[in-house]
Amino acid sequence: MKRRLAGFAAGFLLGVFCLLPVSSGLAPQPPAKAKSKKAKKKKCPDPCPVEGCGGDAELNRQKNRTGEPAAFRLRNFDYFENLNASAVRKKGRDRWNAEERKRVDGLENGDGVTLVGLLYDATLSDKETCNCSRDEPEFRDYHIWLVRSRERATKPDSIVVEMTPPIRRGKTGWDDAKLRRLIPPRAWTRVRVRGYLFFDSEHFDFPTRQPRRVRASAWEIHPVTEFEVCPAAATCTDGGAPGWVKLENLPAP
Repeated sequence: MKRRLAGFAAGFLLGVFCLLPVSSGLAPQPPAKAKSKKAKKKKCPDPCPVEGCGGDAELNRQKNRTGEPAAFRLRNFDYFENLNASAVRKKGRDRWNAEERKRVDGLENGDGVTLVGLLYDATLSDKETCNCSRDEPEFRDYHIWLVRSRERATKPDSIVVEMTPPIRRGKTGWDDAKLRRLIPPRAWTRVRVRGYLFFDSEHFDFPTRQPRRVRASAWEIHPVTEFEVCPAAATCTDGGAPGWVKLENLPAP
C-alpha cells in the first residue's frame, strides 16, 4: 500500500511540474511599446520658393513679391482704416469665393501705395512659412509700426509695413539696428514708405479684436520697396523730393 501511495505521489508531482512554464533563464521582458506615429517634419527647399513652405501658398506669394509697382498713390491713415470694409473675414485664400478674390486682387495688384507717418516701433519678426520658417535674421521680415501723430502713438492706432528678405537682399543698408535708432524714446522720426498694398488675411480680425483692437487696419504695405527718412533739421513734404533721405544712405549706427 505504501508503495502504491508513493508511486501515486511521484506521478502527481511529475504531472504538475510538466504543466509549469519552462524558464529560458532570461529576465522577464516588459511588453513591447507601440511605435509612435510621429509625422515627419517637412523639409523645405533651399533656396526658399516664392510660395514659401507650408501655410497659405497664395498669401506667401503676395508677401514675397519683388520688383516695384509701376505707379504709386499717396495715401493717408484714414485710407488704410477705411479699407477694412473690403476685408475678407476668413483665413485661407484657397477658401475665398470669386467675389472675395476679385475684391482683394483689385487692390493688392493695382498701384503701389505711399504712406507718410511717424516711426513708432520696429522689430525682427518671428520665423514664417513665407520664408520657409528659417530662423536666421536674414530670412525674417522687419515688422514696422507707423503712427499718424504723437498723440495717437499706440500700436492699436498703427499701420504695419514690412521689409521682406527678397527685397532687402537688394538694399544694402536696410537693417534693424538702423531702424531702432530712429524710434521712440530715442527719436520721433518722420518717414515715407512705398511698396505693395497687402491684405493680411491671417489677421483679418486685428482691427476688430475685443476688448481692444491690435492695430488700426488689416491692410499693410508689404513688401516695402522704398523707405525714406526726414532728418531732424530737414523740411520734407509728403509728395515732394527735397529733404528726404533713403534709409540705405543713412550712416550706420
